[in-house]
Amino acid sequence: MTFFELVRHFDDESYAESLARFKATHLSRMSLQADKRKKAMIPVKYSDFEFELTPGKHNQLHKEILEQFAPRFAGGARLLYVGDTAEKDLKFEESALESLGFPMTMHDVIPDVVLFDEKRNWLFLIEAVSSVGPMSVDRVSRIKAEYTGKAGLVFVTAFQDWSVYKKFVGNIAWETEIWIADFPDHMIHMNGDRFMGPYSN
Repeated sequence: MTFFELVRHFDDESYAESLARFKATHLSRMSLQADKRKKAMIPVKYSDFEFELTPGKHNQLHKEILEQFAPRFAGGARLLYVGDTAEKDLKFEESALESLGFPMTMHDVIPDVVLFDEKRNWLFLIEAVSSVGPMSVDRVSRIKAEYTGKAGLVFVTAFQDWSVYKKFVGNIAWETEIWIADFPDHMIHMNGDRFMGPYSN
């Protein structure tokens, strides 16, 4: 039965039966939207953690960070935090972060992805930038001032491509790292006395 046929029977005694038949053979608009969204979800696998991110440029970059950046530059690091544009705390190991000296008073400045490399005792604080928020001087300074742990902090700003990077390069702090997903084997090192690693305050 088509919607047109259903409407034609609106005043008939058979309308209730016709409506039930129509509903049984047609998905609701909400169901169609949910099905469409489910098909568009971004699958991500990091170590033994498999999950899905809602579609969008920002979350696509999260996937690139975990599947491209992390194996190359933070191999074996433990995923402590990753946010989703729809679910801010998708993966959030709060107690582990607090024990490492990253108190929850810093939750408003927590970057998009946090990885802990236990072998080197490094915390990778990675910000995915699609429209706002690189690792600026103010942000890095605040995190360093509030951080109470002993793991070395490695600040990384991640971009999808050159065009987005060029919009923000003037706002990125020295002694931080830049990674561009379109060139996953390379990093841009913002000065300092080593290629990549933590710096003393």
